Amino acid sequence: MTNTEFNKIARRIKNAREYCSKMSKDDNLTAEEREDIEFFQDDIEKLIKDMCNYTCSVFDDNYKNANRAQMAEEYDDVIDFQRVCEDIERMRKNSHDALIIQIKVTDNACRVAGLEEIYGELPEEYRKDTSGLMGDKNRSNPGVVETRHAIADWCFDFVLAATVGMYMDLDELDYNKNVEDYKTVSEDFKYKRGGHMGAEKIIKEMTDPDL
Repeated sequence: MTNTEFNKIARRIKNAREYCSKMSKDDNLTAEEREDIEFFQDDIEKLIKDMCNYTCSVFDDNYKNANRAQMAEEYDDVIDFQRVCEDIERMRKNSHDALIIQIKVTDNACRVAGLEEIYGELPEEYRKDTSGLMGDKNRSNPGVVETRHAIADWCFDFVLAATVGMYMDLDELDYNKNVEDYKTVSEDFKYKRGGHMGAEKIIKEMTDPDL
C-alpha cells in the first residue's frame, strides 16, 4: 500500500469521526437524529475493531499453516490439535465475514451523511446486502472470491501500514513470500504493537477528530 493510499483511508476515517463529533455537539438535533449519530460513531469504531481483529486472525492462521508440525508436537491428543487448527481457521473466516458486513454498514452511513465511503469499493450488488459474499455455496459465483480477496488485502495492508509500517520500511520486506520477513512483521505486530488491541488503539489515535 502506497503512502497516498494509506493517507486517503486514514483521512476518510478521520473525516467520518470528525463529522460525528461535530454533529453530536449540535443542540438542535432531534432525539432520532442524535441516535443516528451515535449509531454512526459506533459503526466507525466497530469497523476499526473488525479490521484489527481480521488482521490478527490472518497472522494466527498463517502461523498455524507454517508451523503445523511444531504445533502438533505440543499436543498429546491429535483431536485436540485438529480442534485448535479448526478454531483458528474458523476465526479467520468469521472475522472476515464480520469485516465485510461492517464495511457495508459503515459505507452506507457515510453515503447518507454525504461523506466519502471508507472502503468505497463494494460492487453495486453488495452495497445493501452482502449475503451473496458469504458461505461456501456462493464462492463459485462470479466475482465473489475476488471481492473477498480485495477486502482482505485492503484491510491487512492498511492495518499493517498503520502499525508495523510506522516503525519499519515494509517496502524493503518481501513478507508475502519470504518466511523470515513475514516472521519479522508478525512478531512486531503481535508483541511490539500489541496485536489487535494495540492496533485498534493506534488507529483510533491516528484518526482522533480532536487532533
